[in-house]
Amino acid sequence: SGELFQSMAGVQLNHIPYRGGGAPVQDVVAGRVDLLFDSVTVARPQIEGGRLRALGVTSPEPSPLLPGVAPVARVVPGYEVTSWTAVAAPRGLPPDVAARLRSALLRVLKSPDVVKQLEATGGIVTPSADVQDTRAFVGTQVAKWKKVVRDAQIQQQ
Repeated sequence: SGELFQSMAGVQLNHIPYRGGGAPVQDVVAGRVDLLFDSVTVARPQIEGGRLRALGVTSPEPSPLLPGVAPVARVVPGYEVTSWTAVAAPRGLPPDVAARLRSALLRVLKSPDVVKQLEATGGIVTPSADVQDTRAFVGTQVAKWKKVVRDAQIQQQ
């Protein structure tokens, strides 16, 4: 998220690698680090508690999870970083099995209880219209992040 922001906004940030968890949030709260890009799930409690100030959301539209926080794209046009999950099956899965699996997944994702649980962890349920849409979306995401990695000269570890 930070590398994409740097390239699109024409700024330079100093990347500080963390292993994850709450350490980066705590370092911003304590003033040891100036800013971070993190998920709503991790940052929201600190934002709601007044310990962090949300500067923007990385989705193209305002997030219902952080009302009143504008998208970064309003200042950096085209900037978008969202987390997503897709369900995949092995190549060659019989079409009737794939159709039943997709139907079952869509039915589950319409369940109010499931939607509520996903939203409680920062998720927004937006199932794709069809398999081709999902393939196209994944392809654009792979291309986008390959370019970010290449442009930032991030070494494979």
